[in-house]
Amino acid sequence: MSVIEFLGLENSSEKSTYSETQNQTKDIFGFKWNKRNSYESPAMDKMQREWLLQKYVNGDVKKLAEIVGENKIIVDAGCGSAYGASVFFGDLINKARYLGIDISNSIIAGRDRFREKSYAGEFMQVSLNDFNPKDQSIDIIFSEGVLHHTDNTEKSFKHLAKKIK
Repeated sequence: MSVIEFLGLENSSEKSTYSETQNQTKDIFGFKWNKRNSYESPAMDKMQREWLLQKYVNGDVKKLAEIVGENKIIVDAGCGSAYGASVFFGDLINKARYLGIDISNSIIAGRDRFREKSYAGEFMQVSLNDFNPKDQSIDIIFSEGVLHHTDNTEKSFKHLAKKIK
């Protein structure tokens, strides 16, 4: 069963009505994250991974492996091209059940990246405030540099917080 089915979600790109700001965010970040050659390189990947590991697990890769665990559901809320998740989690992503969601079409670049790296994962184009799995159904929500781009950061944070186990 796919993560999307498990969470009881429809895998559709059905358009919601977005504010003017969110439409701009969708368009700009869709453009940005699909320009992979502007931010990808082995040196950048290494630097980004080290920074994220230090930021979230004090540089302790074993701790990250313990957190991810087998079959845990990871939702990358505002995944863009899934760059952050791919460099942070690396091969551990294949132990989990990953779902990347984003308001923009950058999920296309995310799918491509995961396929190139042989990472298992699913992607869904949806605003994180329209993302509505059952409450307390997600093990890990990874949302790197995203919430401040929503219309209401507090509302978005509270919405996602209800979804975590």
